[in-house]
Amino acid sequence: MKIAEGEDVVEREVTLGRHGVLLTKTSDGGSIRLRSPEGAETLSIEITPAGAVLRLSRGLTVEIAGPLSLDADQVSIHGRQGLSLSSGGDITAMTDGSVEVRSHSTTITATRGDIVARANDDIILAGERIRANC
Repeated sequence: MKIAEGEDVVEREVTLGRHGVLLTKTSDGGSIRLRSPEGAETLSIEITPAGAVLRLSRGLTVEIAGPLSLDADQVSIHGRQGLSLSSGGDITAMTDGSVEVRSHSTTITATRGDIVARANDDIILAGERIRANC
């Protein structure tokens, strides 16, 4: 175990098998960094005054036998090159607010069955042309 201390920083490095773990304590938080046997940082958790930040240098796969639940004030998901949602069963999206879908173009396809649109008030279709059965 290596220990390094600075003015406001305390670092400890331990080895787990061939991997290294660097623990850093700062005056306002700290971090845990996991390094591969080659020295590349594969995972880090930073503790900041705003909360914890988890960073991974490679992909992440989460496999859970039971349910997975996320609960937060707000959830944002962004894919830099794309986003894919799929399910072997149904997908249900519900909100007490409104839903907005915005894109360059939008396609809705039902491979079996109907597409049903219901509204308590009017259904409004706006476009240059509204084409049906084309």
